[in-house]
Amino acid sequence: MNTRLDQQRMLDLAYARFNAMRTLGDERPSAFRLERIGALDVTVDPARQSSYSNRVVGLTAASLRDLDAALARLPDTSVRVEVEAEAETRGVLAALSERGFEKSVDLLWLDGDPSKLAAEPVLPSGARIERWQHDRAGEYLDLLARSGVEIPEQVRDLRRQHYVTDTFRTFVATMDGTPVAWSTLFVHGALGLLGNAMTLEGHERQGLHLSLLHARLRDAANLGLSWLASDVLPNTTSQRNCERAGLRPLVTLGLYERG
Repeated sequence: MNTRLDQQRMLDLAYARFNAMRTLGDERPSAFRLERIGALDVTVDPARQSSYSNRVVGLTAASLRDLDAALARLPDTSVRVEVEAEAETRGVLAALSERGFEKSVDLLWLDGDPSKLAAEPVLPSGARIERWQHDRAGEYLDLLARSGVEIPEQVRDLRRQHYVTDTFRTFVATMDGTPVAWSTLFVHGALGLLGNAMTLEGHERQGLHLSLLHARLRDAANLGLSWLASDVLPNTTSQRNCERAGLRPLVTLGLYERG
């Protein structure tokens, strides 16, 4: 098997488990579990009504025989099946269509060695980047609320423990002292996942996304992480900035949804 693809899959599944615990959309505790059905990985969480939480990972022509057994572990709706681009054969697509799945989007994963990518962030005038510590978790949740995320007070109190930690490392860009953009680095052993990049309206196209990316690459290198990955929509500014920073495309996944 391809070691980099194995790492991507392991990291993705570890992050899915973490995301199920930290979700702000449901106050119920996660019931996440990971099952292996033949060559397929299946994530199941009855407490989370989303296709991200209830999905089949790694479908190929060879693993089609396991698809129905995998789907039997999942609800009838809000389900996702992920297929590598090279595995999107006529037979695989027909099998998905017969079961009510349609492609929603492609997702591109990029990866790289942080020790070979780290560079000093180039900041716009008046900008500064900080890595926040856990005592600022409440401020970070305030930023999410400013960006449009609805956070009921009871959920905020339940989930605060998972935010702005050494595992879920949070970087914030300020402009003249005011937080205007942020992103995270999820650490799983020696692996890292770059995600959750957000810039508030009115501060786009100032180079903050790329600056935050470089800050996280440097942090990952200082931590001694051996490998980094990020998932983006293809042909976007996020992809272009990742490639400018030295990350390279690893795999494109077709996401097929039902319900």
